[in-house]
Amino acid sequence: MQRIIFSDQFPVTLSSITKMRGKLQKTLIASKIENSLVSKILLAFSESSTNIIIHNNAIEPLFISFSQYQQEYHLAIMDNGFPWDPTTYNSLESDQLSIYSENGRGISLLHSVTDNITYNDSDSSYINHLTLIWEIPSTIYTPSILIVDDDEPTSRLYSAYLEPFFNVSFTTSGRDAIEWLKHNHIDLIISDIRMPDIDGISLRKHVNQNPKIELIRFIFMSSVREKDIIDRACDLGVDDLLHKPVSRDTLLQSIKRVLSRTEQIEQLASSKIQRKISNLLKPQIPSSFDIWKMCFKHRNTGRGGGDILLSHRTADSINITIIDIMGHDEMAKFFSYAYGGYVRGLMKSYTPPLTPSKLLEKLSKIAFDDDLLSHVILTCCSLSLNVNGQLTIASAGHPAPILISNNSASCVNIGGILPGLTPNASYDEMTIDFDRNQRIAIFTDGLFESADTPDRRLHLENKIVDSLINTLNEKIENAISTIISTFDNLAGKPPNDDTLLLLIER
Repeated sequence: MQRIIFSDQFPVTLSSITKMRGKLQKTLIASKIENSLVSKILLAFSESSTNIIIHNNAIEPLFISFSQYQQEYHLAIMDNGFPWDPTTYNSLESDQLSIYSENGRGISLLHSVTDNITYNDSDSSYINHLTLIWEIPSTIYTPSILIVDDDEPTSRLYSAYLEPFFNVSFTTSGRDAIEWLKHNHIDLIISDIRMPDIDGISLRKHVNQNPKIELIRFIFMSSVREKDIIDRACDLGVDDLLHKPVSRDTLLQSIKRVLSRTEQIEQLASSKIQRKISNLLKPQIPSSFDIWKMCFKHRNTGRGGGDILLSHRTADSINITIIDIMGHDEMAKFFSYAYGGYVRGLMKSYTPPLTPSKLLEKLSKIAFDDDLLSHVILTCCSLSLNVNGQLTIASAGHPAPILISNNSASCVNIGGILPGLTPNASYDEMTIDFDRNQRIAIFTDGLFESADTPDRRLHLENKIVDSLINTLNEKIENAISTIISTFDNLAGKPPNDDTLLLLIER
């Protein structure tokens, strides 16, 4: 299923490309896409947009859309100029070379930085649709380790020990390590004690005194034997102290013990707060409103932000908002609580209530303006169910809802930019005249992305969609139980990501 992350339009001028590139870059970084892939996407956007403006004689604004489709990222650029097909430029007739020529168009470059390219043109509407495609890389997390030792051969030896299991970097001085830590994320520091310039003890003090890095795990590994120095090192609260020379097995055992012990302590320290906040954020929604029936199921990993489901009734409508807070730590849980309270206030403070698009615009503004809330990434879907049988919906980076009818399922093509990326984001709405033989599924991305591998995620998605179709004629309570049972069997308990599924029917 397609998930629109970003969409916008920009004038047919070269200067506008730079501005749009900046917006796109902010979206990609906020979406936690790897830096190497971000660079490829931005390069492909700049190259293709420049070609369209210079060579295609487009006179209307260019449209851009960035989305996730299954295990791929899609960057779509649409224009109404002359067609140019980068997938077939090398087999064109000679009289077309002035339009399609590779010379100056960088088509080879586009092919080199993408995994696939598709192109469609329409003679009737003069709309050309270029889609640049990248496969989404696996997201298995590997801890990062920094080795600090002025003996470079020793650092290289220990790096060789660890590289099969971790992301390893090394520096040869405490000063270089401090500079390195300013620009890189790290999970564990392994440092010698006795070094020129800034020694290991001074490095440890620096880490302890810097709030941004003070929680990094720390191991001393040194040939120092003097008791007073060892006591000073241990008094700084290090996680382990190893005496050189250190064997490969001893080093690996120490690292694994430190990482697992720290994780256990963090889980114990935050579990009480997690439980309290989770209880406050439990999804709540009535089972019916006028002609509408609603039913939801959710699965909570017990970690991180979580999924929020809020509702507010008025005389002639019920308004529903689903929020997915990204992140897997206690700060993400705090942000869930903060956003939940803010959105609940938005939904109840306006008479008449905010339309779905207006609610998302206000949510995006606070996400952009607030110094605290601007640090979190979230997606949101807002909808209004009216007593006349109409459903109005708007989306901000959220997975596309699925409309089920007549033994088929189709995505509701509504999308918008992630909240908080631009100061004055606007969102489109879609209104559906709902039939009695239809049902709509609204969900967070954990429903399809909780499997371990790309193949298993695709299998999970196909099975969930089949289950949505096959249970259309069942009571909504029985249907959602069957669907979530399918999810549990394929994703496991607990799943890899928080998951919420909401079914709505008349």
